[in-house]
Amino acid sequence: MKKSRLRRISELKKSDNKMKFFGENKNKGFTLLEILMGISILAALVFAMSLFFYNVSNLGNVFIQSYETQQEIQLTFQLMIPEARSMDISNIGSYPLAEAASSSIKFYSDFDGDGFYDQIRYFLDGATLKKGFLTPTGNPLTYNSANEIITDAVHDIVASTSSIFSYYDANYTGSEAVLNFPVVIADVRVIKINLTAKQQNQNSPVSFGVTVTPKSLQSN
Repeated sequence: MKKSRLRRISELKKSDNKMKFFGENKNKGFTLLEILMGISILAALVFAMSLFFYNVSNLGNVFIQSYETQQEIQLTFQLMIPEARSMDISNIGSYPLAEAASSSIKFYSDFDGDGFYDQIRYFLDGATLKKGFLTPTGNPLTYNSANEIITDAVHDIVASTSSIFSYYDANYTGSEAVLNFPVVIADVRVIKINLTAKQQNQNSPVSFGVTVTPKSLQSN
């Protein structure tokens, strides 16, 4: 009788231990709701990190584009300013300034000192400011337009109501009105050049302006 009771107690303890074991394991597991919440949090973190890296990459692209635009304008001015300042009578006797429009200019210049007064023009073609370069050839010298070399100077020029090229007469002091178009070329003494460009992803356009006083026009 006593042995039977002890056996019964032992069986109850074993049964109780099994229940505790399975209960503990059950408590240590994850419910479906907890798993779904974990997946949602992980997905949110991945999305946030992806968005962060996208914004960083996009910001980097905007910075690069702004820098490229700025470099294009500055490099163009580095060439254009000495070219325009040294404009003079061409090798065939043409007036130094051949064309003076709001979006184009043409002149003759021996900026490199080789004795040839090259025909140089800058003109807007769509959203690109282009440069035409023509060296006189032959004997006697002539300016054959078929030999003109055209290159891109500045891309993504912003359409504006203001002129790329503005012209002033001998009364220029910095504040008077520009000469009206069509400009009387013989009246031009000072040229203002304003370039504004903006690539697609840039937040704001890049704009630079310079004033050029061609030496040869001051004595006319």
